[in-house]
Amino acid sequence: MEYTPDFEYTHVLRSEIIGMDSDVEALEKSIRHLALSRTELNREQFRAGILEIAYARAPALLIKRSNGYFCVGNPLNLDLAKTLFQGDEKVPALVFNKKRMEKREKLHIFAADLLIPHVLYRPRHGFPKALFDVCQELDREDASPLREISAKTFKKATGFAIK
Repeated sequence: MEYTPDFEYTHVLRSEIIGMDSDVEALEKSIRHLALSRTELNREQFRAGILEIAYARAPALLIKRSNGYFCVGNPLNLDLAKTLFQGDEKVPALVFNKKRMEKREKLHIFAADLLIPHVLYRPRHGFPKALFDVCQELDREDASPLREISAKTFKKATGFAIK
């Protein structure tokens, strides 16, 4: 029988997010070399509010257990939450409402979070340059997401080198 997810977009205290679900974490570690690269965001390069907006559109995907919340989605979203929010702050989150969730169900959630954004926002040849061009256009409109527009700052902020 297929799992139909029941979830709600809500807020949870940062201090109640324990970490990654063990089933999801085991799979993530085994495929990290294939799909996930851990990139530290250089928060200082972005204008105020930009990372918070980015996080709100792709929040941590959580399940509630008796001792707190565990992430069943992309761990990079959890990393961003930990960067942006402190222990007593409320964190936007998508919380799945199911008391007992099978491993397969958790891995389906993880797969959706990992695969679908890349399908929707598929990088193309020249993608870093195209993103930099978007930043330059936004800067001309006085709406730059970065504090400064330069290839060096862009690389610090995104990890993408402009060639």
